[in-house]
Amino acid sequence: MVLTRASKKCHPFDHCPVDTSRRNFLIRCCQGAFAGLTPRGLDFPFFHFHSRNQHSQDCEFHLHPHYRAQSPLDATLLKVQAGLDEFVTEKYHDQIAATLTAWSSSLLQSPRQIQAFENVLAADFSGSALRPVESRLVRSGPALEVHRNKFTEGPALARGAFLQALRSALSSFSRIVTAEFQVIGINAHSPTRLHTRVRYELVGPGQGFHREQRVGHWDMEWETASSEAGAFRLRKWQALDETQSRSFAPIFADITGQALGNNSSYSSQLLHGAD
Repeated sequence: MVLTRASKKCHPFDHCPVDTSRRNFLIRCCQGAFAGLTPRGLDFPFFHFHSRNQHSQDCEFHLHPHYRAQSPLDATLLKVQAGLDEFVTEKYHDQIAATLTAWSSSLLQSPRQIQAFENVLAADFSGSALRPVESRLVRSGPALEVHRNKFTEGPALARGAFLQALRSALSSFSRIVTAEFQVIGINAHSPTRLHTRVRYELVGPGQGFHREQRVGHWDMEWETASSEAGAFRLRKWQALDETQSRSFAPIFADITGQALGNNSSYSSQLLHGAD
């Protein structure tokens, strides 16, 4: 080929015996160099050189690779987000867990703040009384007392009466230092209604005791709210069982970060009951 520009040029995709365009000459050289550096096994027919305007004579070429198949990782990534596979209850779990997290945050601020609970109660909500009908003493001592509590369905409480019972159940805490709610069982009866079993743990100080811990289970029935897409409202709340432990004085010392050789500090914590 010659490097002088002629008066008439061929289209870049035409097969001319002699291409007199210096620009096309350099482009063909680069394409040849690219082909020489391409690893073996790469099928060239799957690479196409497209121009922005094929009717233009002096146009730039762009490489657009077309792969034979998707990467196996693409199918795996689709299963990372809950609800995209056949286990649709994982998606429901995440929605309920977000509600339980809001409950925890509210109680950690104050045991009197139950607005987060009230916000998710359905209009036709009904719940069991939160006072145990049976409390069996399983351990008694000057430092620690443990009761096993049981609840029964009994007469169902309407929305307002249940909120009052919830305030009464939390009134013994002056503050709450631990509030954990975990979904340990879930069953979808239909796309609009599901049943969950929730494990709860509440810990905090109060008048007449140093710490109280309550660990138990609730059965809860949820339904989707017609006004909010994807939101669940609590329709039924049934208390099942509870282990209630009270310590009347600090019974262990947290010496995390203390040097073991610091005997005076260690003894002071044990005697004064640092927690």
